[in-house]
Amino acid sequence: MKPSCGGLDFTAPPARELATCIGCGCDDSHACYDHKRDAGCYWLRVDYAENKGVCSECVEHVEHWDRGDRVSHAEPAAILEHPPRIPCPEQPRPALTPGTRCKHDWPFDDIQESDQCRWCGMSFLRHVLTEAA
Repeated sequence: MKPSCGGLDFTAPPARELATCIGCGCDDSHACYDHKRDAGCYWLRVDYAENKGVCSECVEHVEHWDRGDRVSHAEPAAILEHPPRIPCPEQPRPALTPGTRCKHDWPFDDIQESDQCRWCGMSFLRHVLTEAA
């Protein structure tokens, strides 16, 4: 049953995907700053079916958009805000003598509890709880 009051429908409209600017990568949730207006940018062209657009700070891309060129020229702002984790270089595996423990090689500089050693597969959390003490 739909929520209503006096015959008016109060159901929320379906959530739409974010549109991303093909010029700078800003989106509906991460606007770039429009210095002329002293406010966030706005859409000059937008197509929510393709989740792409051209913001007011990327006027030079309007001509490309109007020709049908919708190729993005920037990283999306959401990715820049939360960049993907980049693995650190793998270290050469040291030779272990019987009875010695693995000299763990964690795959990322910013180690998280779920990371596992590239050589033995031990999780970092288990390492902290069992070996680091």
